[in-house]
Amino acid sequence: MLRLPKKILLLPIVIIIVLLVLLVIRSLGGGTPGGQEGKEIVWWGNTMDESLARFLIEEYTQDHSDIKITYEKKPADDYRERLTNAIAKGEGPDIFRLHNTWIPMFKKDLDPMPGNVMTAEEFSKTFYQVASADLSSGNGMLGMPLEFDNLGLFINEDIFALSGLSVPEIWDDFRSIVPSFIVRDNRNRIQQSAIALGETENVDHWPEFVATLMLQNGVRLSNPVGGNAEDVLTYYNTFQTRERVWDTALPRSTEYFAQGKLAMYFGPAWRALQIRNINPDLKFKVVPVPQLPTDELVERPTATYSVYWVEGVWNRSQSKRAAWEFLKFISSKEIMDALYQKALNEGHVISPPSRVDMGGEFEDHPYFGTAIKQSSFAQTWYLADNTNDGPTGINTQLNTFFKEALKRGSIGNLPSEITKVLSQYGLNPQK
Repeated sequence: MLRLPKKILLLPIVIIIVLLVLLVIRSLGGGTPGGQEGKEIVWWGNTMDESLARFLIEEYTQDHSDIKITYEKKPADDYRERLTNAIAKGEGPDIFRLHNTWIPMFKKDLDPMPGNVMTAEEFSKTFYQVASADLSSGNGMLGMPLEFDNLGLFINEDIFALSGLSVPEIWDDFRSIVPSFIVRDNRNRIQQSAIALGETENVDHWPEFVATLMLQNGVRLSNPVGGNAEDVLTYYNTFQTRERVWDTALPRSTEYFAQGKLAMYFGPAWRALQIRNINPDLKFKVVPVPQLPTDELVERPTATYSVYWVEGVWNRSQSKRAAWEFLKFISSKEIMDALYQKALNEGHVISPPSRVDMGGEFEDHPYFGTAIKQSSFAQTWYLADNTNDGPTGINTQLNTFFKEALKRGSIGNLPSEITKVLSQYGLNPQK
């Protein structure tokens, strides 16, 4: 009887094992449309215009013709939930945009930045300090920021010129000038106001405003207890209980400011570009947020609140290496310079650039300059407006509990409610 060599007998078994291993590796890589042999990248976004993404892709593929990159702009209103579901089904994009406050929600899905792309030390020298704090992990940075932003005070220059009043730099002065700007009709309805505060329903960026005051008053946002936290709630509510500066029947605060009917408005820098597009004739500027007064006896931190979007890489992508190389390329100074020149010339709504070495170019920019000047003392946490993270999202849950505290006018059980939310994402409320 003919006996085959053992090596030949084992060959089919070896082939089957190899095929099974390859199938497992492929399944772990997910079912993204991109990812074949690491040469195809699918990039999801919700805020970047398609024309800007296309510009970045074309710049990269000029010298990387073997890489195919597809940008998909998703609807903003359910973006976070859509992204979460796609990842859960193993169909996530190779690159996806996420809010800086969403890192805890996606931490298990984010690929740490390889050291050959950028070390943590290089990252901290390249981008503003708030990004280093937000994105750091034990294994590498968890995203690449193309932009950054923080809360500023928008001033209607025509209204201020008519009043003869100075732009406030401390909160006492801010509150003292508020009554001077309120105009009512004969039925006591607001026709012009000083600021949209005291309510939450139609006040854009109230979470960032409250967070800013808490930080300036030395309150730990993860555990807001004591008189300093209560004082912030009281101060905010005073604009409705005493000054009555706002009405829920009015348009949203951003729209009302764009109409020229608000003397002041709080928002991040990207809102300035949006307002300019709504009303090109409106004469306004952005200045630093007021601070609490300090003296020899009481020293208070200088602070504003930072919110921005980041590009992350899915850790199950088959194209991780190519994705990181692409992000490294588009975050370089040369490409960022070209991107911002195009974006601003074409009237796109965008936040200031993330790179520190671009700050000098925009320090005197009428809308970006303040965010850059405030970058050294910008802080952040998980309160954020306008992220559309859905009912189960970290922003929505925390915003809801802070809103309830404002309505009742006391901290109450807010700290325990915060703890419950943070614990969902493995966050320690004592930090």
